[in-house]
Amino acid sequence: GLGDVYKRQEERPVVGQLINDVRAEIETIIDKQKKLIEQAALEKKLEAETIDVTLPGEDVVIGKKHPLNIVLDEFKEIFLGMGFSIAEGPEVELDHYNFEALNIPKDHPARDTQDTFYISDNVVLRTQTSPMQIHAMETRELPIRILAPGRVYRKDEVDATHSPMFHQIEGMAIDKGITMADLKGTLNEVVRQLYGEHTVTRFRPHHFPFTEPSCEMDIQCHKCHGAGCPTCKGEGWIEVLGAGMIHPKVLEGCGIDSTVYSGWAFGMGLERLAVVCQGVDSLFDVDTVMHITNKVSEITGAHYGESNARDVSLRIITDHIRSASFMICDGVLPSNEGRGYVLRRLLRRAARHGKLLGVNEPFLYQVVDTVIHENECQYPELREKQSYITRVIRTEEENFAKTIDGGMKIFADLLAEHKAKGEMQFSGKDAFKLYDTYGFPVDLTEEMVQD
Repeated sequence: GLGDVYKRQEERPVVGQLINDVRAEIETIIDKQKKLIEQAALEKKLEAETIDVTLPGEDVVIGKKHPLNIVLDEFKEIFLGMGFSIAEGPEVELDHYNFEALNIPKDHPARDTQDTFYISDNVVLRTQTSPMQIHAMETRELPIRILAPGRVYRKDEVDATHSPMFHQIEGMAIDKGITMADLKGTLNEVVRQLYGEHTVTRFRPHHFPFTEPSCEMDIQCHKCHGAGCPTCKGEGWIEVLGAGMIHPKVLEGCGIDSTVYSGWAFGMGLERLAVVCQGVDSLFDVDTVMHITNKVSEITGAHYGESNARDVSLRIITDHIRSASFMICDGVLPSNEGRGYVLRRLLRRAARHGKLLGVNEPFLYQVVDTVIHENECQYPELREKQSYITRVIRTEEENFAKTIDGGMKIFADLLAEHKAKGEMQFSGKDAFKLYDTYGFPVDLTEEMVQD
C-alpha cells in the first residue's frame, strides 16, 4: 500500500511522480470535457436564438393619440402657419393676473366663490388661460402673436357641454393698425380649415370686461345644419368662442400705448371644439371620455340613456375621477383646505353618486387604469404614478365609506322634514354640512330633491 511506499525512502520520488502524472491527466480530461459541454450549450443557445434579419420588424403598440390632442395639434398647426407662437403658464394663478389685469372688477360674478376655486384670498385655480396674455404683454416685445392652450377650472355642474375641469385655447395679436376685420378674417379662416370650406359662421355682439367691442362666434350646427336639434338646443347654431378687441385699459395696464397699438383676442373651450370636430352630441361622447363612462357603467351596472338621474350620476363620476386623477398626479392630496379640499369634494361627490347607483363598496380606484389608458399619450406622467394615484383614491374612498351612510340618513331625515312643511329647498347649516362633508349640492332645489 501507499504506507509501505513511504516506509521505503527510495521509492517515494517515483510514486510521487506517478501520482502527479495521473492527476494532471485527469484534470486534462475534465477540462476537455468541460469545454465540449460549454460548446454544445453555446451552439444550442445560438440555434434557439437565431434571428432572421431579413424579416420585417414587429409594430410596437404605444396607444392612440388623445382626441383632444388631435384637435389641439391641428389648431396649433393652423396658427403656427400664421406666424403665432405657443405660450404656456401656471394653472395656479394670482388674483391680479386672473382678474385685476383683465379689467374684471371686484364685484364681477366670475370672482364669486360659487364660480371660482380659491386657494387663498389672493390665489386661485385659473378660470381661463387669459392670464398668459397678460404675462406675454408684460414680458414680450411688440408685435405679439400667441396661442395659449391649457387646463382651467370653474365650479360648473357637469352636463353635456360643461365640466369643472376643462381645456381652453386663447389667441392674441397686438400690433399697429389691427382692427376687428383682422379678427373676423383670422377666425373665419381657422374655422374653414378645421371644419371645411362651406362652414357657416355668424358673429353676435356681446360683452366681456377685457375686450371692447366684444362678440361671440357661432357655427351652424353640424347635426341639423340650422334646423334645430338637441345638440344645439333647438337654435341651429353652436357657440364656439368669445372674442373682441383688447380693451385699452388692459393694454395700458401692461405698459402698452393704446393710442399706437391695438389688438384682438379670443377664447374657446377645447372639449367643445372636439365635440364639433368629431360630430358627436356631447363631451361624454368624445372617445376618451366615453370609454371612462363605459368603465363606470361596467362597474355600477348603470347604462347611459336609461334615465336622466342615472345619466347625471355617470357624468359626474366620469368627470370627477378624471379630474381627481390629474390633481393627484400633480401632487395634490385630499385635505380640508386649498386644492386638497377641492380634490376631497370631487372624490366624495363621485362616491355619493356611486351610492345612488347602488354601489356600496369603494369602486372609483378601479376606474383609474381606464383614465390613464385614455390620457397617457397626452400626459405620460399618469402611467408613472398609477399605483400612487390608485392608492390615494382607494384610501379616501374607504375613509368616506365610514361616513356616507350617516350623510344619506341626514338627507333622508331632512327631506322628510321639509316635505312635511311643504318646502322643497334645503338651506342653512344642515345643507352646508351635506355639501361640505358628504358631497351634496349646496342648494338642493325642487328638481334636485325629486331626482
